[in-house]
Amino acid sequence: MRPALAALLLLAAAAGGRAAAEAPAALAAPVPFLAQAPRIDGLLDESLAALPARPLPPPERSAAENPATEATFRLAYGAGFLWLHVESPGEALAFRDRAFQNGDGFHLVLARPRPDGAPSTEFTVVAVSAVDRPAMEWTRRVAWYRGPDRVFVPLSPAAQAATAAKDGRLGFELLLPWSDVAPLHPWLSPAIGFNLAVVRAVGAREKNVHLLVPDRFVDSEGKPRLSAPLTFEAPRSAPRGATFVALPVGHLRAGEPLRAIVVGGPGADDAATLRVRTAEGTLVALARAAIRCAAEPCREEVEVDAGDLLPGGYRVEWTTREAGHSGESSLTVLPRLGREETGARLTRLAPAVSPGTKATIELLVTEAETGLLALPRYEAAGRERLALEEAAALLHRAESGVDPLAGRTGSFRRAFRSRRDGTLQPYALRVPKRGEAGAKHPLLLWLHGSGSDERALFSAPDYSGGATVDAAPRGRGASHAWARAEALADVDEALDDALAATGADPGRVVLAGFSMGGYGVYRKFLDAPERFRALAVFSGHPDLANRWTGTRDHPNLLDPAVAARFRGVRLFVFHGAKDRNTPFELTEQAVAALRAAGAEVELAVEDEAGHEAPSPATLARFRAWLARVLASP
Repeated sequence: MRPALAALLLLAAAAGGRAAAEAPAALAAPVPFLAQAPRIDGLLDESLAALPARPLPPPERSAAENPATEATFRLAYGAGFLWLHVESPGEALAFRDRAFQNGDGFHLVLARPRPDGAPSTEFTVVAVSAVDRPAMEWTRRVAWYRGPDRVFVPLSPAAQAATAAKDGRLGFELLLPWSDVAPLHPWLSPAIGFNLAVVRAVGAREKNVHLLVPDRFVDSEGKPRLSAPLTFEAPRSAPRGATFVALPVGHLRAGEPLRAIVVGGPGADDAATLRVRTAEGTLVALARAAIRCAAEPCREEVEVDAGDLLPGGYRVEWTTREAGHSGESSLTVLPRLGREETGARLTRLAPAVSPGTKATIELLVTEAETGLLALPRYEAAGRERLALEEAAALLHRAESGVDPLAGRTGSFRRAFRSRRDGTLQPYALRVPKRGEAGAKHPLLLWLHGSGSDERALFSAPDYSGGATVDAAPRGRGASHAWARAEALADVDEALDDALAATGADPGRVVLAGFSMGGYGVYRKFLDAPERFRALAVFSGHPDLANRWTGTRDHPNLLDPAVAARFRGVRLFVFHGAKDRNTPFELTEQAVAALRAAGAEVELAVEDEAGHEAPSPATLARFRAWLARVLASP
């Protein structure tokens, strides 16, 4: 057994540098320890009212005339959870699109601080919203960001969030399992950084934001985060002990050992059982470890015999005998296929295997290896594993003399080697089953929104209802406003490859996109108008690239000279009237400019919708419009 871990409870000293110097007064008091998790209903339990109410700074206001608001928060922790309760004066909750960003709601940052105090790239941003309708239920509690690039990662079922309005106070409450923000834990982490943004709705459209640590990138994609260090009260001895199990490694290669850490609070006299299960629930490995602590926290390491685990995705479940705690972590066992072996096997393939298939296999392995280099060891590597498994399967079939992507239907990814710079570039395909002999499907070319990539096609609605081949290029990243020349060039190359691979009709291509992709539709049409039969813009922004780059170098649909270039073009435009991310008013102005220029615009508005996919009724309307434009000359 290792020595006591009391030194880890004073985490502020380890954070050092600029972050420690900027620690706000609200975090001066250590976070209290709770032996039991509170009830989560949005209201403050009487037993917790004595915990210090920590004030948040005055708000940043979206409009100068916004009235002042106030907000305080309370923090506590247990062996298995972090608890946060926010209070703010108010009579009723406002239910808005993405209330964690637009009000009423909050988002908090939990980070692994860097020793020099610079912004962290290892963090989770957890978002909590006031919700009153099923379409927004996913925003009640979600990991908005997991690191700079992973967006909207679901939390575990054990994470709980609630909001309430009572006696002139609004309450927002979160119970967050430490396992949802691994590897952070007060008894294991040398430091934990914290930031909190409470967003209050003001009037019908405005908002106030109470931000604990000033950080202009607190809600931005692809950016590191600032935080201030938390300190934690030393845990008290609990009647049944306090035990937690952490998995320090989330992915490993077949044959590598699997280790877990069991950590206990003062007085813990407990045992933990670990079970490794396949995705289907089959038990494949079992281990047990006992832990006994005196007056301070302590830890034990246990090795799980995982040498026989085949490549795949697993769940590591744990339970404790005395404390009655439980949890689970994801584990990935990776195949051993690498870039060097793949390259050698690809060179031996027969000419019957197309360059596109070879590029796809090469891309899958390259992406996986690149992703693994950037991925912290404590993270599961499900995406990388699936890419390697798919590459191995495609290689095996190709080596038998069959092109594995020729004539393929369903949803999958392909790649091409860019004519512009020789790089491998991916795109997504959704190909319906073949129809009548000789018949060619039309093609819907889909541009993704910010914070996502071509894979968003697989989770998006089937906009055409299976009437089209759907293709979605990546465009060189997740968030770029479709403003870069190479991103626009990739749209053409993905379209060329998709037409060649599927036999779709090049004369019936409709360009469509959501959010950032909506602006991309406007921008790409101006680049190559002859390629597209019609355009569809869902929750788009008419001037995104200029606002994104801070320049005036890109087309603005609100400029009559730009709108004039859409004369005679058929467009379907959808927008939610309560959209706070890309304001509906801008789309109204863009549609007016397009119509004045002679474009044929069908506008679909949902009065209660925010920044979201269209309803089934709007989808039906779009499909009817699509059928008309595809049938016409």
